[in-house]
Amino acid sequence: MSTIESICVYCASGPGNNPAFMDAARKLGRILAENGIRLVYGGGSVGLMGALAESVIDHGGVVTGVARMPSSRFRAASGRSKSWSSS
Repeated sequence: MSTIESICVYCASGPGNNPAFMDAARKLGRILAENGIRLVYGGGSVGLMGALAESVIDHGGVVTGVARMPSSRFRAASGRSKSWSSS
């Protein structure tokens, strides 16, 4: 059986309209950390994203934040005219 080493979670930078959402994000963070599963997420520090990442860190886990690079920075860094390429 395969072992899950990391998981990517897509969630909001806001808290949602129900306090249970923030609680669930914190609980998921604890579960991930306790099981040695790395969190890959949007890189935000607020809302559900922030609560999840903070909980993982608070419980001794590892997080990797992935932030979208603005098109202008991508062009400058890559020399390409488009931010996405099939090659």
